[in-house]
Amino acid sequence: MLSTKLDLAKLALLVLAFATVLVGRAASAAKVSSPVDSGAADWDILDFTGGLEAMDGPRWGRTDDGVMGGLSQSSMAWDASEKAAVFSGNVTTANNGGFASVRFGPWDGFGALGPARGVRLAVKGDGQIYKLTLKEDDGYDGVNFQQDFQTSAGAWTNVDLLLRDLKPNFRGEMVEGRPPVDGYKVRQVGIMLSKFSDTGGLTEGFKAGPFRLYLRSIRAFQ
Repeated sequence: MLSTKLDLAKLALLVLAFATVLVGRAASAAKVSSPVDSGAADWDILDFTGGLEAMDGPRWGRTDDGVMGGLSQSSMAWDASEKAAVFSGNVTTANNGGFASVRFGPWDGFGALGPARGVRLAVKGDGQIYKLTLKEDDGYDGVNFQQDFQTSAGAWTNVDLLLRDLKPNFRGEMVEGRPPVDGYKVRQVGIMLSKFSDTGGLTEGFKAGPFRLYLRSIRAFQ
């Protein structure tokens, strides 16, 4: 019975292709909030300090677990006092739910990740483990590359994620033998809170309920 419930919940990721999209502008392996190399060259991919409408970049959409019966809800807004985008809402495992996400793209500008070693996120979280997702195509379903990262409650941190460490994932399962993500091919970038980790198991310390993640910038680094 438990296995059946877990399988149904993992199917939540499949329904990303049919989820409601609002257009606008682990666990133990989760990355810690410290830079790989404080002296490494970096450059902007997305800068949220001027607001979502002022951002010169891709459109964005949120995708939650509602289409498979889940009750999680999320929104994307801008906080002028923090000069940051805010991904927030309420995530619940009721009705086989358990995830909320926001995705930017498709956008040609993400090709700027091509020469990068990794992605640097400037975030202020709530202590939960979130994940970065990258896609090499314009669809909602299909393989995406994921990496969990730990946030510090109430504190701004830089989170560095190496592209080579992102795990190919399809419908909640890791894809064996898939080459690492190619930065030049990235078309979509997302942030997700999920009860499933980037390896397909349950996220350690996952807490259903209200969540809030401030995102000031997404940068590439060498």
